Amino acid sequence: MTGKFNNIHPGLSLESSLSILATPEKDLESSSDYYMAVCHLLNFPGVRTEDALLTVANNESDTQAIRLARRKSLEILGRLGCRRALPTLTISLDHSDPYLVENAVWSLLQLGCDDHDVHQRLIELLVQNQVNQRILIQCLAGLGVQEAIDAIQQCIKSPTDSVRTAAISALCRLTGDRRSLNVLEPVLFSDSQMDRQMVIEDLADCKGIELLGSVLKSPVSPVFRLRFVQAVWPSPEAGTSTVKSDLVTVLDQILIDSPDSLSLKQRFNIESTVSISDSFEGLFSNDFSRCYQSLVRLSCIEGSKLWPLYLQQWNDRAFNDYGAHYFFVRLIGLVPSWPADSICILENLLLEAVENLRPQFSKSRPVALLSLLDLSPQAISWHRLVDILESPSSPWQLQYAVLMVVERLAGQYQSALQDYLDDSGKISITHPFVCDKLDCIVA
Repeated sequence: MTGKFNNIHPGLSLESSLSILATPEKDLESSSDYYMAVCHLLNFPGVRTEDALLTVANNESDTQAIRLARRKSLEILGRLGCRRALPTLTISLDHSDPYLVENAVWSLLQLGCDDHDVHQRLIELLVQNQVNQRILIQCLAGLGVQEAIDAIQQCIKSPTDSVRTAAISALCRLTGDRRSLNVLEPVLFSDSQMDRQMVIEDLADCKGIELLGSVLKSPVSPVFRLRFVQAVWPSPEAGTSTVKSDLVTVLDQILIDSPDSLSLKQRFNIESTVSISDSFEGLFSNDFSRCYQSLVRLSCIEGSKLWPLYLQQWNDRAFNDYGAHYFFVRLIGLVPSWPADSICILENLLLEAVENLRPQFSKSRPVALLSLLDLSPQAISWHRLVDILESPSSPWQLQYAVLMVVERLAGQYQSALQDYLDDSGKISITHPFVCDKLDCIVA
């Protein structure tokens, strides 16, 4: 229920949120205030929150402020597990606003709705094709509605990739027939980033570990590859022959995130006609395939040629663009040599990235640490690594990267880690993936 982006208004209290929702629309400071308050109520589970959300969810006003808040209220009710919302969600399936219907469908899945009549209505909506078919397919499969198989089967003919892939995944879940999973593989390398991301989601839903190798090569954010591994990797209790070291190898590859491990449709070399300036611009692209292609191009060039433009682009915008920020810190570790007068600046840049607590920059923290390992391993102090391991607020990916650093440096740091474990027992490691990595390096 909680997540790093939930509490984006930490100064806003429950009382303040409720007060905003009780304010007449004409007296709001901003038309987005209702939406903001509804979003923030996720941080305050309880009857008062549910009552306020249900009031918004049943508000029939057609103003934009209410429409947006109403849609969001249905989602938050589902995230809070509010089963009192089931009647409201059911009624919302017949609303004329397709986005309201989508959110109602999503929340019915979160609440595990087992009402047969609701299931039939979901199937009708799928057949009518007036609402997002993908979310309907996911809901019906997630609820295990066997009666939906025929309707979902028809969606395999859809002209929309994301609907077809959702249907194949759903049929795999509902029938147990996994023979069609290979049909999903080409979509992992689609020209559409959205389709690449959604097919990974579909494969995660049906535990499609058969396509793990291809997922690891898909040019999407490493966040999606990590989510897939978390969703499909067998638990130790599953009695599989998969060993811990296999998982660690996969996680290491994702966190290192070398573009050489991905399948890119275009490869650059140092003689490429693409200019350095255009390649830097590619790091700001919304399409990760282009970002990785630009990373390949730039990593083939001497750091002395990159440094002036790198510094300019970083200071102008990359430092505050969370998408480009990731690729800029990753590039530091991939370039074979940087000019001597840039090293201190790059070290400080990476250390700041490791310590950056803004949620949108969390993806950069582990890769910044690994880039610092490539650039200046001597700049990584044991004290800094211990601080990360001891902090309960450190994301597991960053703790994992710390252990990758210890493993690479070996010698002194690995023995220091063993001594620390023996003496203190204070390290706050709870995520199973980090525990697996720790087991592998201290074994």
